[in-house]
Amino acid sequence: MGYAALFAVGHCVTARMEIKLKQVVHIGDTLVITSSVRKKNRKLVDTVAAVALPDSTILAESTGTHYVVDNDISSGSGNNFES
Repeated sequence: MGYAALFAVGHCVTARMEIKLKQVVHIGDTLVITSSVRKKNRKLVDTVAAVALPDSTILAESTGTHYVVDNDISSGSGNNFES
C-alpha cells in the first residue's frame, strides 16, 4: 500500500493501517498481492490491498491511510532546521 500511495502522490507516512487475516498461508504457497489507491486528496491517501491465492481465494485484506509529506521537507538531508 505504501508503494501505491508513493506512486500516486509522492512521499507519505502511514497514519493508520487495518489488516484482516482471513485464512492461513502455508509455506511455499504462491501468493498474488494487489494494492491500489481508493481515494486521495491534498494531504491524505486511502489505499486498499489484498493477498490471495492464484485461484482468487482471499487470504488477507487491508486498508490504510497515508499522510502526504511535503516534498520540500522529504527531499532534504534529514535535518531541516536552520542553525
